[in-house]
Amino acid sequence: MDKWLEFIFVVVVFGFVLFLEFLDWQGRAEIIESKYPRLWKLVNNRPARFLLMVLAIGLLIKDFKDATAGEWLQSFVIQPLSLHTL
Repeated sequence: MDKWLEFIFVVVVFGFVLFLEFLDWQGRAEIIESKYPRLWKLVNNRPARFLLMVLAIGLLIKDFKDATAGEWLQSFVIQPLSLHTL
């Protein structure tokens, strides 16, 4: 359950950072700054966005490494079919 919560947290943080980047890319900084000053302060904080993005990518890498070290990578044996079942 903890891995799911961590995964959801990473997805939310990464989505939030992507949303902020989208707002930044639109080129409407003056409109956001004049109409939504709180959102402007949040969007304009590049070090915080960078830190959140690095954190999200690091957590995704950790989850991927944990998932690939699971038991599903063990080998298995396929049993031959018997002719007595016909």
